[in-house]
This record gives sequence, structure tokens and C-alpha cells, in this order.
Amino acid sequence: MYQYFKKILSGFLVLVFVMSLSFGVSFSQNQSNPIFSDLPQNHWAYNAVKFMVERGIITGYPDNTFRPDNPVTRAEFARIMVISLNLPIKVTDEPSFKDVPKDHWAYPYVESAKYYLTGFRTQNGDYFKPSDYAVREDMAVALVKAKGLQNGNVDLNILNNYIDKDQISKNLAKYVAIAIAKGIMVGSPVPNSNQYKFEPQGILTRAQAAVLLYNVLNTQSIEEKITYDDNSSTNNNQQNNYSVPNVAAYTKGDKVVLVWNRINDKKFKGYAVVISKNNSS
Repeated sequence: MYQYFKKILSGFLVLVFVMSLSFGVSFSQNQSNPIFSDLPQNHWAYNAVKFMVERGIITGYPDNTFRPDNPVTRAEFARIMVISLNLPIKVTDEPSFKDVPKDHWAYPYVESAKYYLTGFRTQNGDYFKPSDYAVREDMAVALVKAKGLQNGNVDLNILNNYIDKDQISKNLAKYVAIAIAKGIMVGSPVPNSNQYKFEPQGILTRAQAAVLLYNVLNTQSIEEKITYDDNSSTNNNQQNNYSVPNVAAYTKGDKVVLVWNRINDKKFKGYAVVISKNNSS
């Protein structure tokens, strides 16, 4: 009898553990009509922010503000990238960055979005600098890769039109040039001049991050006109085939932390996550 109750208690604790994780990554999805006291409807980023908040990609603050001009840290930027692009959660046995260990809150996001991010290589290893602010050239890299444009050809002479081209990090010049050539990020015109200013080291704000990622999401979901055959057009009762979640786990002290990718489907309710002591799959 003791063993029976012990199994029941273990199952209950696992269920509580999974539920706590689920609520931890919900990102305030109940905010169907968010209204922020510091973000009026005529604000240039209002529609983008509303779109992103309704989908749980970014959130406001407890005092009902959004603080659109607040800077975004590199760790926060990694989290936004993972959620907005619905990237598979990836964790590694050995952290990729010296300053983002497994017990750092942004660890799964930084590892998952590493392909879209920039790092800092030194003789002692790679660093991410999670508390530093994200800058515009970082965003250029992320957006170019998110759109799959990184392997395209570009004339770097396009940067000659920018008075601050020397402030662009050498290894990121191609990404900035592609972003400019494709009209993803253009910069601002210099008064009384034919040149522009890109501000590659300009700090990214919450409003700017929302608008730029909103534009990526919109271009990725452009509708296409298609045709239907007789079978597909008459079958309206097809069963939904939901994506299999990418679940990963890592240890944080004496605890096990689960992370998984978000499923973007209004009809989708949730997955049941079962942790087995003996079955690793």
C-alpha cells in the first residue's frame, strides 16, 4: 500500500511540476485586447505591439504600461526571437557562451536562437553579454537570417551612402548591406545631404523590436492563391495534424527544467507532458 501511494504522490508531483512550467511560459496569452496607458492607438508601433502581445510574444508591465522606449537587452532579444519565430528549443551539454550558463534564465533562448544572434569571440572562449543592450546591427543580422537572405549576393558599396558605415562591425557589414538593399532596415536621411545614417550601434527599443519582428512575421505568412481537387474541396472534416513539440530538458541546480516550442494554432489547446522515471523517450 505504501508503494501504491508513493506512486500516486510521484505522479501528482510530476503533474504539478509540468503545470507550473506550462504557466511559466504562457506569456500572458489571456491579454486578447491589450491596452497600455503609455501606448495610444495613434502610436507608430501600436498595431505591431498589439499583434505581438496578443500572440504572447511580448508582454507589458504590471502597471499597465508597455514602455515602448525602454531598451532591449541581448538576452531579452534572444527570447523574443525564439517565441516570435517559433524556433525549436535547443539545449546543449556544454553552454555555447561563457557568460550564459545553464542556470541563467535566458539559457534555452540564447542556445535556441544562436544561429540568429551575434556573439563575442575571445581567446578565453565565446561570450554573449546578455545584459548588454541589443543594437541595430544585431537586429540586421537576425532579420536577414530570419528571411533566409544571408547567402545572397550584395554590393557592399551600398554602405558608402551612410556616413556612419565605419561604425558597423566588420563581420556584420554584409548583413547590414543586405538589410539595406532589401529595404528591411534603411536608416534615416541626413539633412541637407544625399546620404543616410544607419546607427549600427544604436540601442534597440521595445517598440522598434516589436515593429521589425512584426514585419518579418507578416512577410512569412503571405497568402497564396491555390486550387482544390474534388476530394480536398468536399472534405471539411479533416483531422488537424498538429506539430510534434520539440521538448528539451536541462538541469538547474538540483532541479530539472523543461522547455518546448510554442504551437501557433488558435484551435490548439495543449499537450500533456509525461515524465517517466524509467522511459527516457
